Amino acid sequence: MRCTLLCLLALYLPAVGAQDVPPTPAPQSTDQEATDQEATGQEATGSESTGQLVALNQTVLALLQRQADSQGGLERLAKLRTVDFRLDLAKHVDGEFVAEPPMHVTLERGAPPLRARIQDQLEGRALVKLAEAETLRLFVDGAPTTLPDLLNGARAELRILRETVEMLVGLGLGNMGVRDEGQRKRDGKVFHCLSVRLNEFGTGRALLAFLDPATGLVHRVDTFDPTTGLRVQTARYGGYPEGVGPKLPGEVTFFDREDKPLSRWRFEAVRFDPELSATHFDAP
Repeated sequence: MRCTLLCLLALYLPAVGAQDVPPTPAPQSTDQEATDQEATGQEATGSESTGQLVALNQTVLALLQRQADSQGGLERLAKLRTVDFRLDLAKHVDGEFVAEPPMHVTLERGAPPLRARIQDQLEGRALVKLAEAETLRLFVDGAPTTLPDLLNGARAELRILRETVEMLVGLGLGNMGVRDEGQRKRDGKVFHCLSVRLNEFGTGRALLAFLDPATGLVHRVDTFDPTTGLRVQTARYGGYPEGVGPKLPGEVTFFDREDKPLSRWRFEAVRFDPELSATHFDAP
């Protein structure tokens, strides 16, 4: 599995639906650049660490509503069934981005997730990954394979991609804690900040997500080590398409704690609910 996909899950914040609780006051706004310790893994503890949503104030609920509105509204997102895209990956080596073979991904959502197809490459050979519910099948140059390493890597990859797309289109997943952190300044701009605790893979990752106040879309996520509380990675992304409707960012770039670029990936040829052939999810 591509190592650049392992950090995929730590990039996006799912939209959170309004809770039937009274609003709580928002923290005071600040334009001061936070230190690493300001948003440590300790910030999403307590009730958040259980993965349960906490009371969100009206400011955050309005922000998340704007996120849904910018993507066509909750009704449109609820009806969305299939997302198809090409994922272009690149690693940063010796001062430049070096491209890796692209992947063609089709995800069909549901509860549980329904089907998925990933067209990849393995040492120059065609690698097709097919999933239906919890069943996973792999084919190398059209021949089925059951190699444990390939299966385990593909299983983790599919889970990350499914969960990430759910988050990106604002459909939400649960299994997380959220807290309002008010306004903060990053990269020369003022964003509304939410601290998030993700519990997938047993890591208890602590994140700070910076949302555009106008659209509710995420433009930066800082990831923190839950033990030391130090920032370990930053993801910056943009290139969201104009207009109203479901959208994925055009480009995401990962940086280490010293702000040195690590990797980049791009969503290309994105289609929502595309026309697919009747055999699209069949074995090659």
